[in-house]
Amino acid sequence: MKSELESMQLNLLNGGAHHMDHDEVRRKAQLLLEAERMYIAQKTKITYLQQGKCIQDQNWNELIATVTVQEIENALNDIDDDKAPDTDGFGPKLSTCIGELIDGAQAASVQRRSIVDNIHLAQELLRKYARKRSTPRCLLKVDLEKAYDTVDWTFLKEALVLFNFHARFVDWIMECVTTTSYSVVINGAYHGHFEGKRGLRQAHVERTTFQIPSKMWQPQNYAFSIADDLLLLSHGDRCSVGMIMQCLNNFGDMAGLRINALKSNTYMASVEYYTQQDIIALTGFSFGTLPFRYLGVPFVARQLRAADYSTLIDNVSKKHPPIAWSTVCKPLADGGLGLKNMKAWNRALLAKTLWNIHCKKDRIWIKWVNHVYGCFGDIWNWRWHKDESPLIKNILSTRDEMVSTLGSVEVAVARLQFWFGGNTGLARAYDFFVHTTGLWPWKPLLAKNCILPEHKFVLWLFAHSKLLTRDHLAYISDHRCVLCHEADESVAHLFFKCRFSKSIWDRVRCWIDMKKMMSSTTSILRAFRTVYRGNSVLSRMRLTALATTVYLVWNVRNKVLFENEKVEIDDVFMKIKIHTYRCVPEATNIMTVM
Repeated sequence: MKSELESMQLNLLNGGAHHMDHDEVRRKAQLLLEAERMYIAQKTKITYLQQGKCIQDQNWNELIATVTVQEIENALNDIDDDKAPDTDGFGPKLSTCIGELIDGAQAASVQRRSIVDNIHLAQELLRKYARKRSTPRCLLKVDLEKAYDTVDWTFLKEALVLFNFHARFVDWIMECVTTTSYSVVINGAYHGHFEGKRGLRQAHVERTTFQIPSKMWQPQNYAFSIADDLLLLSHGDRCSVGMIMQCLNNFGDMAGLRINALKSNTYMASVEYYTQQDIIALTGFSFGTLPFRYLGVPFVARQLRAADYSTLIDNVSKKHPPIAWSTVCKPLADGGLGLKNMKAWNRALLAKTLWNIHCKKDRIWIKWVNHVYGCFGDIWNWRWHKDESPLIKNILSTRDEMVSTLGSVEVAVARLQFWFGGNTGLARAYDFFVHTTGLWPWKPLLAKNCILPEHKFVLWLFAHSKLLTRDHLAYISDHRCVLCHEADESVAHLFFKCRFSKSIWDRVRCWIDMKKMMSSTTSILRAFRTVYRGNSVLSRMRLTALATTVYLVWNVRNKVLFENEKVEIDDVFMKIKIHTYRCVPEATNIMTVM
């Protein structure tokens, strides 16, 4: 066909007559050239898959090893009470060897990778993204339409075979994937039963398997992803963006994964207006503006200012907790409730990142840091500059704090190795940065499991003398106790001097043989740290009765004050006994003996 076309062209150049079939021959030649191009491209892809990274034969034994009884028990025990059985047992088998196949820019469901790396890298790449007088740049935030539901099973199986997975393991995976079935729920009742024809359930093995088709496309520009969330960065021109869209569309044709244009956006900087319109028309995406969210984290092209936190600050400022938030976030041993101290937790995470940089671990974020900042030497000798990213500054600030606290770089490195050499590193690092002392005397009492959570919280406020009794309320004029009307209401009066509460204490002490007087928080603490300490049934009964009494006295006071409810002492005492028996079931036996 090509030779026939060339002959016609030579004839025309030599002054020959125009051949009527010239256009038809040209059309056929173009079709053949396109078919040849597609054949060469397909052959190149197959060669890449066959000669590129594949599962090594030595990994087969681990993948197809006989499933042990212990593995079956572990898989069953990992199923939540409100979840249906799935394929979690195969996930660990696949995860051990799939990391070498999956590009480093994909962090989901791959061992020894973290989505935090992608967040860090995105923050670095978007820093000063919108600055003026820079090269044209374009970022595509791509959402795959029902990513797990649209994966083509035939394509998935071919991909597994091309990556040299053992035939038996491929059969296992496809059995898990292709045996799905569905029913329709109408008004809470199941109706019908039909089999699935494509897609993956979001079980562990299938989340991991989803990364295999994601590996099958590689655009020439930079990309990183988490499952169906993709960030693609390129030069801000129509040609570069066109190559990315062609790769995405070709991948969608093969794998069944399509772009959800309604949820996808393009972000451009230093791109001319007409070029922007061309790119928007080419992609079909909306034109987005910074900041935007990726993996739930807001991304901006500059350092966050106080105004960016105004909504959060306003919401927090409206609330006036009785105890300072800094105290609430302390461990129970220091008088807090054990809520995470976000500053200390952030320091712990930064310490882990510091350790990863120190070890130069094989992660995309660590590679980026060592490539961009490596010219300054190792992490312990870096000197940060004002134009560096806030993230790098915070990592170096964490490094300096550790070196200052521990005395030397060598000790700091040894401490990081101690923390992150096992699986409990973050907990140890958090304890280091939160600066615990463990000296709060009420901790042994509140740490017991025999106290109900709501009772424990009120007892915690009681121990700090932070219950909002009427003497703490400056906006009211009448401070009298609502239970006895004999004195101003304070924590000391309400729980120890009021006739109502004293009568309750007397009955409780007589019931469980507590000879020590309950006359103040100090006397209670002294009694339960000496005479009534321990883990015996009677000790737990006394502690439960203490917490329940404090809770119910406070509860009764609120009902009388706000609901004008009349409460009898006998009713309160009966509730104390019921709560105690429920929290300490063994108490029924010991009280029968007594």
